[in-house]
Amino acid sequence: CVVSRHQRNAFSPAGGSSSETSTTRRLTPSGRAASHRWGRLYLISPWISDLDIPGVMSFSQFLKRLRDDETTLYVVTRPPEENWHRAALNQLVETRVANVVLLPSLHTKLYYADTAQGSFALIGSANFTQRSLDNREIAVMIRGVSGGTKIVRALSHEAAMIYRMPGAKSVGRKQL
Repeated sequence: CVVSRHQRNAFSPAGGSSSETSTTRRLTPSGRAASHRWGRLYLISPWISDLDIPGVMSFSQFLKRLRDDETTLYVVTRPPEENWHRAALNQLVETRVANVVLLPSLHTKLYYADTAQGSFALIGSANFTQRSLDNREIAVMIRGVSGGTKIVRALSHEAAMIYRMPGAKSVGRKQL
């Protein structure tokens, strides 16, 4: 799995590049510059596991960042049949910022982020799992700037439609 410099910055624990030169910075409760805040994320993947992307972010760092930024996270995945999938979903639900729906026939892998630094979408073959980092996977990242704006907006709309798809069952921790 190849992670671009832009992806590393968008999902890094620090929240982006350190090239900000302004001396007045609004900080989030965690002390992070508000200009690096994650706003809304869609994580659409049939399988989700704990993962660790060396040099980028671990799953526990991802969860902490979701909480610290008070991100609104929408998760669409298949009903968990494996313990590793259930454990990852439970950890996401425990953040209290994740809205999880289960969709038994899900095949789509779509990741969308609306951050203080802009929006982007990632579509491809990779599930949100550690194993996908070892497999040969392919993905395309589209940034919400210039010619990518309309495409990212359409993918954001598609993500919302998948989240609300008939047959999707909203769940909490006790239901996993």
